[in-house]
Amino acid sequence: MATGILSTDPHLTGDEILSLTALAPAGLVWIAPAVGFVRRLVMDRRRWAAEAVRPRLS
Repeated sequence: MATGILSTDPHLTGDEILSLTALAPAGLVWIAPAVGFVRRLVMDRRRWAAEAVRPRLS
């Protein structure tokens, strides 16, 4: 998240290349939890529904 926030300053100063270079890793890091969420939703719907009601504290 910090990488995404830090990409704002170069964007505001007009350095789009540096801004996108900092923003790209932040976007890639968000893909892993999204894939895990969708995979569990599709593959194990019952567990997903149970954890949506009451998250597991592991």
